[in-house]
Formats: sequence, structure tokens, C-alpha cells
Amino acid sequence: MFKKLALVALSIAAIAVSGVQAGGHSKARNKTVIFDIDGGKVAQPYNFNNLVPGTTRSNGIHQAVFEPLFILNYETGEIDPWLGESFTSNSSLDVWTLKLKKGIKWSDGEDLDADDVVYTIQMLLDDSTQSLRDAASMQQWVKSVNKQDKHTVVFNLTEPNARFQLDYFSVKIYGGVIIIPEHVWKGQDPFTFKFYDKEKGWPLGS
Repeated sequence: MFKKLALVALSIAAIAVSGVQAGGHSKARNKTVIFDIDGGKVAQPYNFNNLVPGTTRSNGIHQAVFEPLFILNYETGEIDPWLGESFTSNSSLDVWTLKLKKGIKWSDGEDLDADDVVYTIQMLLDDSTQSLRDAASMQQWVKSVNKQDKHTVVFNLTEPNARFQLDYFSVKIYGGVIIIPEHVWKGQDPFTFKFYDKEKGWPLGS
């Protein structure tokens, strides 16, 4: 009796496997990640300009592709380094110095460095309409941003802010200023650029 049941189980398993293969899913997916979205369809699936509100930044792309400088660790209460190595202030809390980790690359092989950070923040500071995501907050708090060296950026604030790193550069599940690649965005209109081209590998992640 047990032998018969075992044979039946094996037969069912074999049919199930052959059915999956026949259904067109036999290709290896060891280099492909598929995200099951629980919030409905993506409104603009071909627009990855994360600076424009309403475009694709949620639905998993923020966590999987657009990595943050720092992440708030809810278990420890500490701010963990991610793309950033450290973010320290002076004693008066109005000058913050960002150190990036060395060796970080964009997905096209280009270095992710201080030029990208300065370019991103300066673009937000230059947005007179304050319609780009995070433009208003950066203009409220940042007087100037400067590259000190390849991996160091200095933020001069308009006034002291003890929460500058936490509020604007540390992801709390979602949010935070996302750094964009200067070598792709330079010369583009930040309001209309879609940052999507399969042939070029856009959007770029890090």
C-alpha cells in the first residue's frame, strides 16, 4: 500500500515539474529578481526619475536599486552606514561633513563619488520652483555644498540642525535624498528626463 502511494506521489511530482517546464518557465533565473507588488499597478512604469513626485520611486525600486547613504536601524536605534561611511558635524551643528565609502560603483561601472553628491544637492538648491522632490527641504537647510575630495562632501547649513543626517539622508524604510549619477543626468532636464533606457541600462543603481 505504501509503495503504491509513493509511486502515485512521484508521478504527480513528475507531472507538476514537466508542466512548469512546458509552461515556458524552464529558463534559469539566477540573475533575475521579480518583485511582487502589493500596492497595485505602477502608475508610470517607464519613468524612473526619482526627483519628480509621482514617478516610480516606490514599489520596491527605492529599496532594490536606489540605495541610500545611511539607514536607520530600528533594532539598535543607530544610523548604519550604507553608501556613506560617516556624517559628522562641527560643535555648532551648522557644518556637516560626509565621507563616502571607497570603491562604490554605479551599475554601469562608473565611480559613485563626491561629484554625484554635490551635483544632486546643487540641482535641488537650484530648483527655483521647489517642485523637485527634497528641493524645498534642501533649500531650507543647505546654504552651500562643496566637494572636499573624491570621497568627502561638506554641507554648510543655514542654521544648526542636529537631525540633518537623520531627517534627510537616513532611510527609515522609505525616504531620504537619493543620489543621482552626474555622468547620466548632466545636461538633462530634471523635470522631463525619464531615466529609463533598457539599451543603456537605465535606471542605474549602485
